[in-house]
Amino acid sequence: MKTKRVKIWAVTEGPYNLETLTSNYPYEIPPDCNHLVVCKVEKSKKLIDKEFWFENEEDAHKFKSHIDSKMEATIIYAPQLEEPFESEYEDE
Repeated sequence: MKTKRVKIWAVTEGPYNLETLTSNYPYEIPPDCNHLVVCKVEKSKKLIDKEFWFENEEDAHKFKSHIDSKMEATIIYAPQLEEPFESEYEDE
């Protein structure tokens, strides 16, 4: 499985349950994922919004709590977009 390094600065939205999103959600939702967290991530020295999907609410809340508890950015190694989200943490 290919992974890429993602530098997360903050959680900006969520976690949201898939049921609360509108039916005209414009992006593809990863299979078996029901909870969404939106974060500010660094890409090419700019901050952009990136979605992180989770299978269950507990994992989404743990992820949010971990990011919120850090003063600095958190580095994760996330699978490419086509794969369900699982990550390892590395704090800077």
